[in-house]
Amino acid sequence: MLGQLHNNHWDALLKNMPHLIYFDVSKTHMLYLPHSFQHRLKNVEYFHFEYNDAATMYADYFVHFVNLNTLLLNGNKFLTVTKEILPIELTSRLKHLNLAFNPWECNCDLLWFITFAQRFTTAGKMYDFPKNYECAGRGVNITDVNINVRNCLIGKETGLIIRCTCISMITILLMVSVVYRLRWRLRYMIYILNYHRRKYISSDNHGCSYRYDVYFSCSDSDFDFVYNDIVVKLEETFNVYIPQRDAIPGRLKVKHTLEKMDRCKCVVVCLSDSYAQDQWCEFECCMAIERSVCEGPDSLIVIVLKEICSINMTKVIHKLIRTNQIMIWDDTDESNDGNRTRLIRQIRTERPRLIRNSLDMP
Repeated sequence: MLGQLHNNHWDALLKNMPHLIYFDVSKTHMLYLPHSFQHRLKNVEYFHFEYNDAATMYADYFVHFVNLNTLLLNGNKFLTVTKEILPIELTSRLKHLNLAFNPWECNCDLLWFITFAQRFTTAGKMYDFPKNYECAGRGVNITDVNINVRNCLIGKETGLIIRCTCISMITILLMVSVVYRLRWRLRYMIYILNYHRRKYISSDNHGCSYRYDVYFSCSDSDFDFVYNDIVVKLEETFNVYIPQRDAIPGRLKVKHTLEKMDRCKCVVVCLSDSYAQDQWCEFECCMAIERSVCEGPDSLIVIVLKEICSINMTKVIHKLIRTNQIMIWDDTDESNDGNRTRLIRQIRTERPRLIRNSLDMP
């Protein structure tokens, strides 16, 4: 019956008994310690709460019992006791304490209670310790378990180190993975920032002068064909830069490519399956697209060397084909002669005067 009462019921029962000294609710199947006890039993000297089913004790709960000298909590389901539950202002008043027959959880959280119980037993204030204080499900007294300050400190420090190390390693691995997956996009973003900065500086210096007429972007496997079939003919008229031939060994590839592309009037992108599969080519393609947005569509010329398989069609390549006029380069000389004429005419469109810059010499 008493075990089914709620906090408000206890409050109503105890409100007219402010001077109660002895209070016993043992073996009533109570599941918790009602908060109303704190406020209505301040003058209690003997508090018996034995063989119930309570599992939780609250910090500073018994401090409100200002005259308490006997506290019997044996036979419940308490797992541990801390110094916040039994503070010094309470234990200094206690003459008798019993916490036997509780299912103690034997870990480092119980270390304080073991030390306290040993001292309290020596003072003759602790009942049945350590005989009836056993670890839950183990049948071993809590004093027989290897719980000491050294082991607990090492355990906590080691656990903290392991957790911090694991979190750090996982964070680093995630960052490396993200950076690796987005490395070309990051380079592209850096290029865009640098490109706009250089254009801003160039505008302050009354315009930009071109060192080359054409920048050729092609894959390494297509270089021989592009060079022999296209570049050789164009170099009779134009100043051509092609990285596979003209790049300076030892220089940072990204920086060198950006500088040379900025010094070219237009960029010719030579598409093929090998180009679509090459991440560096895709990076060059992104730079060329951004450049064409800033400088106009005449600064980008697209040549399709071979039909690109759908499985190799990236978003960048698809955007390039969809938004630009393209030249189809095939195996017939007549068609290619027409493409060369068209290519030359497109490069010559509004061609500015070439000015050599000593800082840009290869």
